[in-house]
Amino acid sequence: MPRSVLGRLVLGRQRYAMAELGLKLIEGFTRDYMPGERPWDALGLLLIMYKMVKMHQRGRTASSSELSRVCGIPRETLRRKLARLVRLGFVEKRGHGYVIAAERLNDPMMLNGFRKRVVIVKRAPTKLLEMGN
Repeated sequence: MPRSVLGRLVLGRQRYAMAELGLKLIEGFTRDYMPGERPWDALGLLLIMYKMVKMHQRGRTASSSELSRVCGIPRETLRRKLARLVRLGFVEKRGHGYVIAAERLNDPMMLNGFRKRVVIVKRAPTKLLEMGN
C-alpha cells in the first residue's frame, strides 16, 4: 500500500498493523495445524471448529445442519468441510454430531506454534501504543 494511502486513512497505520496481525495469526495457524491448506481455506475450517466449541459450551450438539446455520455455509459445503476436518484428525463424528478431537489439538508441535502466536499477540498492544492515535 503506498504510504500516501495510509496517511489519508484515519488511523491508517494502526489499521494496517491490525490487519497484519490477523494475517500473521492465520498464516501461523495454517502452517502449524494445516500445512498444505491455503490460508483462506484453513480460516474457514477454523471458523467451523470455533463455532463447534461455542455450541459445546452451551451444551448443544454440533450437527451439520446446526453448524451450517451458525456458520452461514450451505449444508453440503459444510459437510465437505467437516469431512476434511475429520480426515485431518481435528474433528470426530459421534452419533448425529461432531466433536473437537482434543488429542490432535494437544499435539506438542501444535502447542509450540500456539505459544509463538501468543507472543505475537502480546507484543501487539505495545506496537499499537507506539504508533499513537
